[in-house]
Amino acid sequence: MHSLSVRNVWLRSSRTFSTSVRAAADNVVMNRYSRIITQPKDQGASQAMLYATDGIASDDDFNKAMVGVASVWYEGNPCNKHLLGLGQEVKASLIEAGLIGYQFGTVGVSDGISMGTGGMRYSLQSRDLIADQVETAAGGHHLDGMVTIPGCDKNMPGVLMALGRLNRPGLMVYGGTIRAGSCEGQPQLDIVSAFQAYGKYLQDGKTDKAESERYSTIRHSCPGPGACGGMYTANTMASAAEALGMTIPGSSSFPAQSQEKHDECASVGGVMRNLLEKNILPRDIMTRSAFETAMVLTVILGGSTNAVLHLIAMAHSVGIKLDIDDFQTISDRTPFLADLKPSGKYVMEDVYKLGGIPKILHFLLKEKLIDGNNMTVTGLTLGENLDRWVHKYGELGFHKQDVIRPLDKPIKETGHIRSVTSPSALQDLITSQILKGNLAPGGAVAKITGKEGLGFVGKARVFDVENDFVKAVESGSIKKGEKTVVILRYLGPKGGPGEPLFHPLLWLFTLLYFVVRLPSRSGGGFYLSATALLPSLCSIRVNRRQRKLTQNESGCGDGDGDFGCFSAARFAPGWVYLPDPPHLFWQVSFRLNLRSAQSHGFVIGHVVPEAQVGGPIALVRDGDVIRVDAVKNSLEVDVSDEEMARRRAEWVAPPLKVSSGALYKYAKLVTDASHGCVTDA
Repeated sequence: MHSLSVRNVWLRSSRTFSTSVRAAADNVVMNRYSRIITQPKDQGASQAMLYATDGIASDDDFNKAMVGVASVWYEGNPCNKHLLGLGQEVKASLIEAGLIGYQFGTVGVSDGISMGTGGMRYSLQSRDLIADQVETAAGGHHLDGMVTIPGCDKNMPGVLMALGRLNRPGLMVYGGTIRAGSCEGQPQLDIVSAFQAYGKYLQDGKTDKAESERYSTIRHSCPGPGACGGMYTANTMASAAEALGMTIPGSSSFPAQSQEKHDECASVGGVMRNLLEKNILPRDIMTRSAFETAMVLTVILGGSTNAVLHLIAMAHSVGIKLDIDDFQTISDRTPFLADLKPSGKYVMEDVYKLGGIPKILHFLLKEKLIDGNNMTVTGLTLGENLDRWVHKYGELGFHKQDVIRPLDKPIKETGHIRSVTSPSALQDLITSQILKGNLAPGGAVAKITGKEGLGFVGKARVFDVENDFVKAVESGSIKKGEKTVVILRYLGPKGGPGEPLFHPLLWLFTLLYFVVRLPSRSGGGFYLSATALLPSLCSIRVNRRQRKLTQNESGCGDGDGDFGCFSAARFAPGWVYLPDPPHLFWQVSFRLNLRSAQSHGFVIGHVVPEAQVGGPIALVRDGDVIRVDAVKNSLEVDVSDEEMARRRAEWVAPPLKVSSGALYKYAKLVTDASHGCVTDA
């Protein structure tokens, strides 16, 4: 893609705004909020302090709009390390446009770095903390507008929630995706490669050569700044933000180290001035139609199902009610077209090379899958932006690229299991759907392939502490041939708190300890390849090998096959993993005597209500029969209402795991996953 000249291209529009957008007068007032402290004589102390800032060089500057520049900056994370610098470029652009820019920072927590430690409890909590910080800076200092610069998973929804709450002119500049890494023998690496490296090291016998390969992979998987390269949560939410209309076109797919990213920052001043002059507000942009566009794009891209949680929260910030049923409706009618990691082989940099997210959106608009009439931060409609983009860069084609499939050759026709008619056609694919029932009356999100059939019945094994689960596997108390539902609970938004992720090595060793106890058909060894899911509950598939197996060859369907494949979610044919939190980390494929096999189990998360608040999952006991029906979208426990009432009367809520500080406040305030885990409901 050639470098963009985006500085002022988005400012010329013939569109007549709707009545919700205030038309600009000849002598437009842009300092609608800052004038509260810059104009009255009785605010002399405010003005005295502002004279000491870099923004005020003369008395005339008090008539300018003051715009915050919020960088989610932290040097210790590649996703965020460069965001202070991008913020400085944005500030310079604002000054050039005749505005005042004031930079400030917010906290950001890296899932990848904190994973496997108590630090993970701060990850989801950081989303609402970021929203609070941006809102507080603007509200406390009477800023007239806001430019937010996020980089990592929770950053994007956090800053957009803040813009929605404030409802002042604002936009988002995505920090950008990381470049793909490479090393000898591995032409394309990303963070998943780093997770896989240890399993490969073990499989290769821990030799010096294996250690050299392991180290080289780790050393070169993250070659510079930018968010994790696949369609993980960061790139999913950045793409959704662009579909919403809250970024300059192309923002979500410009790599962090591209010239286009710098050009984008240089264009912000003109875009922000236009927003201020016309008083175009986030709630004029983030409409229900815009959220539907974002949901469609998420399904098309095979994006992280964390988008369910975050888009619900973002909609809440602008007064729109989204629920999990809305996502199911969109999923039912929308195909999955993108061959992107973690479910495919390409990364976000490849989307950039084919023309970026705007080309994909233009294709969806042309096929009447999205609405082009929604307002965007450019002052133009989404359709107008996309027309300009393809006029310059051309439309999306399918002859020279296979990153995005055409509609008549989708990876999957819809995002729903009921479209599955041939299990072998979906051998590598795991999709999501919404389940409800007496075990999850508030809903649950299921990850289901096409191979395990349309239903499952098994007996519960319940664990309140994840280490107890590991011990059960190590001791052999969970046995081959038993159809078992493994339930991990008291790890939800309140019980965690913050839905902490499990450390992938915990799952790897669990699987390793378990698999070495099991015979293969020919008594041979196993090949291990672990696929890490940094964004929780992404659509995933295991790496393809030399040949595909039929349902019977992989032991799918009847639960009586050999242990050809395991996942952290379901360790063997006929097992289900039903976690209280929604975070699944490892899908592990084993090759027994060079025979490829893949996971084919039900994986269910976001179970609402959670155990900590006395949800039905808290009342389940070992041996209870659990039923999953992917046709009726139901999740049931075979226990009578009378018995459940008796258990509820005996149940006592365990104390929260924290008793003070930020996590304690979070646990006391956070809502359930079906309502976005927001803290201001």
